[in-house]
Amino acid sequence: MADVTQVKIDEIEELQGFERVSMRRAAAALGVTAFGISIEELGPEADEYPEHDHSEEGIGGRMFAARPQQLG
Repeated sequence: MADVTQVKIDEIEELQGFERVSMRRAAAALGVTAFGISIEELGPEADEYPEHDHSEEGIGGRMFAARPQQLG
């Protein structure tokens, strides 16, 4: 059987700089390198879902800046 890694959501570092949205890079916390997995939690005051955007200034670009291998 393959090895399994368990991590609680609150043990995964929360990325800063997002209003009313909690963003966490789950792939990095679990050691996944082949693809990205993120956890997004919208607060009660959130009135819209952040647009998926991997440009440098977009939410995806800021989120994955520390993992340049995923920006290609």
